[in-house]
Amino acid sequence: MPIHLERREPGVYLGQLSGTIHLQELLTTQQTGAQVAAQSGDPRYVLILQIDPSTHMPFDLRESRQVVEQNRASHVFTVGASWHIKLLSSMLARLFGIQGVEHYNNVDQALERARSVLRQS
Repeated sequence: MPIHLERREPGVYLGQLSGTIHLQELLTTQQTGAQVAAQSGDPRYVLILQIDPSTHMPFDLRESRQVVEQNRASHVFTVGASWHIKLLSSMLARLFGIQGVEHYNNVDQALERARSVLRQS
C-alpha cells in the first residue's frame, strides 16, 4: 500500500508514503485523516509524512494545489523527503500562504517538534 496513515498519539498522525502515489489516493487519505482526527477528538493535529526515497508523485503544480488546499493539519512535517519534494512542498506553502511545513531527518525529531507545537496551542 503506497500510503499508510496512523494516529501515533493525540494530535499526532504519521503517514508513511512509498512507491507511486497518485493524486486521488493522496486526497482520499487526507479526507480519511481529517475524519479520524474529528472522531478521535483532535480538533488540531500535526501530520508527519515519512517519505520513502522510492516515492514518486506524478502530478503537476495545479494538482498539487488541491493537496495544499484540502489539508486540515495545522502543521505538516516531512521525514526522508527528497530535495525536490522538500522544494515543492515549501514552494507551495509559500505560494498559498500555508505555515507549518517543516522538514526533519528522522521521525523522533518530527515527533518532538509536533508535541511542542501542540503544547503551544
